[in-house]
Amino acid sequence: MEPMAQRGIHRVLILGDGNFSFSLAFLRRYGSKHTSNDTNGHVHVTATSVDTEQELIRKYREFPAIRDKIKQFTNCELMYSVDATNIAQTLSRTASLSLGPSSSLGEGAGGCK
Repeated sequence: MEPMAQRGIHRVLILGDGNFSFSLAFLRRYGSKHTSNDTNGHVHVTATSVDTEQELIRKYREFPAIRDKIKQFTNCELMYSVDATNIAQTLSRTASLSLGPSSSLGEGAGGCK
């Protein structure tokens, strides 16, 4: 089986990642820190947490450093206040979800926000 990043464009949704440390590890393996028109191996990551950004700062002292490292990657975004048990309603408040080839989830298309 080919490694995921060698098979074309992929969209990955990571739900309930607490302090986003899993998302950072995933991006280190599959993400990209450069912009390019070459979409081979392109991975777009949307990572979510049920907490607000301010709650994460209060709960996890390491969160600001993790967030700053994630922001170095292109084609990713962080979404806050996402309830994975009620994802359709949560995402409808925060993003317009489309599965088309040029779609993105909320803000952050082209870079991590």
